[in-house]
Amino acid sequence: MTNPSSRAACRASFDADRRSPRAVAGFALASLFVAPAPRSDKLEVPNAGGHKRVEQGEATRGNLILISRELFAAKGFAETGTEEIVRTAQVTRGALYHHFKDKEDLFRAVFENVEAELADRVVLAAARRSSPMEQLRLGINAFLDACTEPAVQRIVLQDGPTVLGWQLWHEIDSRYFFGLVVSALKEAIDAGVLRRQPVEPLAHVLYGAVTQAGMVVGTADDKGSTRNRMRTVFKELLDDLSVSA
Repeated sequence: MTNPSSRAACRASFDADRRSPRAVAGFALASLFVAPAPRSDKLEVPNAGGHKRVEQGEATRGNLILISRELFAAKGFAETGTEEIVRTAQVTRGALYHHFKDKEDLFRAVFENVEAELADRVVLAAARRSSPMEQLRLGINAFLDACTEPAVQRIVLQDGPTVLGWQLWHEIDSRYFFGLVVSALKEAIDAGVLRRQPVEPLAHVLYGAVTQAGMVVGTADDKGSTRNRMRTVFKELLDDLSVSA
């Protein structure tokens, strides 16, 4: 059995040092093994209701984004009213404005949802090849393919710049795609398949060209043929940039 005076000395030492991070961490760890005497017979449980409300809120927000994405893609931002959104999503207007301050804020969430999905598709397409130049080509092709789809055409290419404003639209789009272009070009230079040159200026030129090509594809009458012509242009461009050219 421990001597009472020893216990008192240890307690005094702990009190003197209990503000240090090490002491706080040690006390937290010790508390897992040394339980205090119960104050009552009631068993305290975590606030499960709070977690459930958070999960329900996230589900409601996700559903609003999904429903709005479908409506914006089909009808456009201007022709889609908040009344139709809440009715289709089967939520109240209060729920809509709890998660989004206005329709423009909801559109931004939808826009970022489409952008994130599109970036994932580009990365997955590029990963089918090991050569950095082939990865670039496949990534560009995947982006051009997506520009023939209604959601990308309407939300990203048409309504995006108008609703968000060009500066914010470009800022968000660059956040998802410019870094991918920079990374791909660096890998190609490091692999010795792309002529050594400053990466960032070339990335801006290539990113701008791909973005403009997507705009042209998305607004063309014959989207399939326009996409194929753009594919050919970028293949020749990448071939010209390659050290084997």
